[in-house]
Amino acid sequence: RLRTVTGVRTCALPIWLATDTLLGVVRRGGGVLLTAMIARTMSSEEYGAVNTALTIFSVGELVTGFSVGVAMARRPTLQDEMVDVAWIIALLRSFFLFGLLWVLAPAFADFLGDPAIAQYLRILGLSRVGDGFSNPHTVQFQRNKEFSKTVLVDNGRPIIGVVASLAMLLTWKDP
Repeated sequence: RLRTVTGVRTCALPIWLATDTLLGVVRRGGGVLLTAMIARTMSSEEYGAVNTALTIFSVGELVTGFSVGVAMARRPTLQDEMVDVAWIIALLRSFFLFGLLWVLAPAFADFLGDPAIAQYLRILGLSRVGDGFSNPHTVQFQRNKEFSKTVLVDNGRPIIGVVASLAMLLTWKDP
């Protein structure tokens, strides 16, 4: 019989920690590969515009981001209604950021003197809408110490995003 630590089998925890570490390396390595491939397919001006747009986008994320999931995971009691409200707030935030980026993109492009920045900001804004639909009920996996599901949720979406981005880059790049 296996010993348990707060209901978790002790032999399963190191396996999921190792899996999480390995998937994290794959996720980060894929991101580095994607960045290198993007840099090779773009001119230096285009790559500079993309990085400028990413910086503006990241500042918006930093200013408006909040860790509702962490707060929910730490609550001693968690009701479905609380999680539903958190999902609605995240969805509204994502649409707000998308709309804000869409409207302000031309102003940023004019200010920085590069019209391509507006296009990149608008594309990045679309990713916010997709993130808004992520389900905060996955915080239950952390609360219930379901490490296998937590590892898959935390790493699956970013890895799928990198693979999809690489596929689009390879498919749609100019000859």
